[in-house]
Amino acid sequence: MVRRGILTVCLSLAAWLGLGAAVPKADGAQVAGPVNGGGHRFLKVVGTEIREASGTGKTVVWRGTNLGGWLLQEAWMTPMMSGQELPQADEWHLRALLAERFGEATRDRLVSAFQDTWIQEADLDAIQALGLNLVRVPFLYMDLLAEDGSLKAGGTRRLDWIIEACGRRGLYVLLDLHGAPGCQNRWDNSGRINADPQLWKAPRFQDMTVKLWTALAKRYKGNPTVAGYDLLNEPDKAEGADEAAFAAQLNAFYDRLYRAIRAEDPDHILVMEAFPGWQRLGDPAAFHWTNVVYQFHSYAMQAKVGGVDVSQVWTVQRDMVERLLADAQAHRTKFQVPIFVGEFCVFGFEDLWARALAGLNRLGISWAPWTWKVAFGDPERGDAAGFWGLMCHDTGSWPRLTQDDAATLEARWRSHDTATHFSPNPAWTALIQRYASGATDLPPRPEAVRLQVRGRFVGANPLAVPFAPFGTQRDLVPLLVDRDHAADGPADWTAFTLRELGDGTLALQARLNARYLRANLEVAGRLTASSTQVGPPERFRRVDLGDGTFALQTLANGKYVGPDAQGALAAESPVPIPFTLHPLHP
Repeated sequence: MVRRGILTVCLSLAAWLGLGAAVPKADGAQVAGPVNGGGHRFLKVVGTEIREASGTGKTVVWRGTNLGGWLLQEAWMTPMMSGQELPQADEWHLRALLAERFGEATRDRLVSAFQDTWIQEADLDAIQALGLNLVRVPFLYMDLLAEDGSLKAGGTRRLDWIIEACGRRGLYVLLDLHGAPGCQNRWDNSGRINADPQLWKAPRFQDMTVKLWTALAKRYKGNPTVAGYDLLNEPDKAEGADEAAFAAQLNAFYDRLYRAIRAEDPDHILVMEAFPGWQRLGDPAAFHWTNVVYQFHSYAMQAKVGGVDVSQVWTVQRDMVERLLADAQAHRTKFQVPIFVGEFCVFGFEDLWARALAGLNRLGISWAPWTWKVAFGDPERGDAAGFWGLMCHDTGSWPRLTQDDAATLEARWRSHDTATHFSPNPAWTALIQRYASGATDLPPRPEAVRLQVRGRFVGANPLAVPFAPFGTQRDLVPLLVDRDHAADGPADWTAFTLRELGDGTLALQARLNARYLRANLEVAGRLTASSTQVGPPERFRRVDLGDGTFALQTLANGKYVGPDAQGALAAESPVPIPFTLHPLHP
């Protein structure tokens, strides 16, 4: 049953997204100087706080989102391609293929068609309506600089547009160089997948990066909508490079960028990123840096125990949230600068999202989860993967890069606007709206239960691998009737949430990984905590047996659930098997 608050948010977002969709103007008009009523909104760092009115006004905590995938596509989250059509699934190879097939002018037109569509004014209306005050704008150097290092005419067109459009809505913009010349890290989020990022080896790429930031600083000097300049996203060394030497090089390059920008723009906040941890980032006092914010990102995406990926386990993500909060507080104290958690994700664990956002608000730490929209995830079917994007479930048409002609590619890329082809994730948007206001309270955690059958408790254990392939795959966690006491093992391994589906059936969601229990009819009906959506294999009828017990009948095959000969939970019994239910109080 959908809660009224979530439904209201969902309906409201649908209304906001129907307001219209103006696209960026192509005139490249200058955007500089005060907008939105004057300079009272201009931000400056004072101690460990960010304040309005150039540091003399009220404290501002950034609470925002990332416009990921817009000015730098990442194949996992955007409609970059259909099938494996690129040697490397990144924007550099995408543009190279388009130029080879159609020429540079048509390539630019096609890229522009995507960018016209992915983020529009309606997106900004929805972000504003959620109560957020910041958008972090990841961008790729290729739209602004030619490969010879020269500035492209009109290259700032989209940055100009987003700054102007956000200014009209009272939103701040953090400009984030996500993909630097030569690449600052090894991954697709730098624009090109590589094992040897050349920014750190080629002086010409460093010079290009300095030139780019100098030009942007000159252009946006004095603009109060611009919250600051995020100098390099997730800078990382080449594989095998010396850690200490890289840390020294990184801080020296940050210092060079700092001084080049300050020569043109002495007033805007500069943001330096600690990545992958804090060991590389120097003390700002040692470099005489002022008006700076330190940023870090927090993910637990490849946590392995005994060779098994357990990243989508509640306890793993809980530990990450606790580290996030502790890191933010400790390093604000250590460096005496404001801290910004510029990217993070805790998958489908609504209670952990609440814990993270409430905790950051309580500490006065700025935040922006990754990200505004992703192509996958269907919230209407309970897809926890949708927690990567506040907007998700893209129903647009995917391009076929090696087959479609230019007109077809353009039409396909223009079919991915948010208003028409995306759905809001109601649970996540409700949480973001709640904590965008600065709330610090925690909503009640969904009531959970434990299940007992034949004197033993059911557990979802990602480390138990008595039968392949369940235990070797992250999303195929086996359900075992193997605990004499409910407290055996981590508490959340034996906790399940009952989701009444409104048609006389229910689904069981494992608190362990927020996945639904699924009866695999191809493997003797064995149940796994594996589904992100609810269909017949995830639906059960609760049959009251009249003595305080009940049976679970699987909708997919009509069989009853119970332990099989190996102690696994399976939907294979022709007769009811009694379960007892034990409420679990948070």
